[in-house]
Amino acid sequence: MLTEKPWQPYAVVRLVLELFISICIGILLVASLNQLFSHVSTEFQKLYSMIILVGSFQGAALVLVARFLIQHDLSWTDAFGFGSRNWLTSIGLGVLAIVLTLRITQWLGNLSRVGWQWLADQFHSKMIEPQLQEVVKHLQAPLPWPHTVFFGIATIVLAPVAEELLFRGILYPTIKQHGHPRLAWFVTSVIFALTHFNLMALLPLTFLAVILTLLYEFTGNLIAPITTHSLFNAANFFLLLQQTRASGLSGHE
Repeated sequence: MLTEKPWQPYAVVRLVLELFISICIGILLVASLNQLFSHVSTEFQKLYSMIILVGSFQGAALVLVARFLIQHDLSWTDAFGFGSRNWLTSIGLGVLAIVLTLRITQWLGNLSRVGWQWLADQFHSKMIEPQLQEVVKHLQAPLPWPHTVFFGIATIVLAPVAEELLFRGILYPTIKQHGHPRLAWFVTSVIFALTHFNLMALLPLTFLAVILTLLYEFTGNLIAPITTHSLFNAANFFLLLQQTRASGLSGHE
């Protein structure tokens, strides 16, 4: 079971606020640059937009978590269970979890898409029509290989590490230890899904977050949910690349 963490509430609130400010600055910077460089190629706009957004969220999260640990006088291994001896078990459970749940998340994604489309049709609203995530839109168009490599690293490596440190490593134990274990599970899972800014992904990502929290709670080692999260992103990333390539080949026939 997950051991208690010595997280100071004010430090957690400060971390969240600073990360929120960083994300807002990143969004504003992208919007400003898009207006300033409206004449440049779409591929270049996609690249610098993704670099800025990844840096303002996942990059900033890593920096802020590092400072957070310094404030608590803890190492990464002690704070998140990386120093435990159950690495192989944790990685194995992480792999098993994605094998068992990947199809379920895909089914939930399809169910969510149908549901939001039905609501949009009922209320004649464009605002709630299901939309693809921005990174998916970027990858749907053929991109130069350096762009694809960057997106791959950001999606498969950087995002899982940064997001698991934040949501499972810090936010979940903080809420749980203040007498609200079930609320901690629910709130952190929903917030995790909401940070992806996509209604269609809300249901499958909330389900995924519940599984990720279960893995961390069971193993006490954050490498378990990081493994599952990384494999989930990798499976969707390469599936999307395969679909993009297939559509590109069919378009040339």
